[in-house]
Amino acid sequence: TLFRSWTLLFNNVFSIIPAILMGTSELARTFEVIIVSRFLIGICAGISSNVVPMYLGELSPKNLRGAIGVVPQLFITIGILMAQIFGLQSILGNASGWPILLALTGIPALLELFILPLFPESPRYTLIQRGNGDQAKKALQRVRGCVDVDAEIGRAH
Repeated sequence: TLFRSWTLLFNNVFSIIPAILMGTSELARTFEVIIVSRFLIGICAGISSNVVPMYLGELSPKNLRGAIGVVPQLFITIGILMAQIFGLQSILGNASGWPILLALTGIPALLELFILPLFPESPRYTLIQRGNGDQAKKALQRVRGCVDVDAEIGRAH
């Protein structure tokens, strides 16, 4: 099975490729590429909107889990606002700017592709699904920044 962080990394690649295709669709003089790319971006957005909150919830301490679970939706809303602003005719919503506007969808995926490997696999997933208590403990110590995580590992069972 794919792990949470690997699922997101794999998904980012499939977000970046359609963004590049959409950005170059005017040069290729084909609108079909935009349709297929938007379809792929939609699938990637659906995967991310399910896996990201799950991954963050599994990494979060119990007392912050609810608050951190709201963060992905907040960033989606901020992204929609930014897309509306960039889509203004005076910015990128014009004949010369639309390919750039469509290609911008790859920037968050590109950032996540470089930043996500710095985070460990979900300690909870590692413990419960994979049954690897030692690896889960190391991951939790890395996330929490402390050595004593035995009580939290015990509660995860």
